[in-house]
Amino acid sequence: MATSPLNSKRSRTSILCVDDSQNTLLLCRAVLELNGYLVWTALSGYQALKTIQHHRIDGAIIDKEMPEMDGIELAKEIKRSHPQLPVLMFSGSSSPEHLSAIDCFLPKGDGPWSLVNALRSLGLQAGGRQPSQITVCKIRLQTADTPRHPRPTQEALS
Repeated sequence: MATSPLNSKRSRTSILCVDDSQNTLLLCRAVLELNGYLVWTALSGYQALKTIQHHRIDGAIIDKEMPEMDGIELAKEIKRSHPQLPVLMFSGSSSPEHLSAIDCFLPKGDGPWSLVNALRSLGLQAGGRQPSQITVCKIRLQTADTPRHPRPTQEALS
């Protein structure tokens, strides 16, 4: 029996990424999807909690420093309602002193590719692709405040 795209999505490991930076979410989504994960994103702790209520989530990657509800508060709330859900904190700030609600801490300085290894160490294998099928690509994010440099025209090169 052939699997439909809908069925294949349900068989993949579903990861929720929470960060107040849209660029970080885009980069994490790209890296995780390239490695076969189904990725949900949230820009706030409150949005993350709604996502967990409405979708099957196998693991969460959260930032420590966020407005309104920080990552520590979010991790505690996730563990209160879903105690078996693995929570990985991926942050540019220092490791939190109390890690009771966090299963793994990973500094953002290690880069987004380290997320895949951390998820695997927590038992969250991607269900969509085998490692031999992973394609590596270069991603360039451009934000509104990033200056654009037009390609030189033939006239400019003469």
